[in-house]
Amino acid sequence: MKKNIIKKSEDNFFLFNKHAKINSSPIYLCYLILSENVKAPNRLEEDRLIPIYSLFNQIKRIAPQVPSKQIYFAIILMYSLKLIEFDRPYVLIKKNDKN
Repeated sequence: MKKNIIKKSEDNFFLFNKHAKINSSPIYLCYLILSENVKAPNRLEEDRLIPIYSLFNQIKRIAPQVPSKQIYFAIILMYSLKLIEFDRPYVLIKKNDKN
């Protein structure tokens, strides 16, 4: 009989994990990205184009111990909330259209 060897990963990352530190949660990282790039959201008159590499560098500068996978989750979360769009190799922070 064959034995299936399954290696379990030590790094378990979740989008919402109540046992993880808040500093590495995707929601907090979304806040960091938006607060760093949009100083006054009500006054964002046009879409803002930011290179994706600078997003990673900003987060690594603010919180150097955050895993890259959590930054990916934060970007996916912002995309699912329709806060950003992708325009290779840029991330487009969309203007808030509350009229």
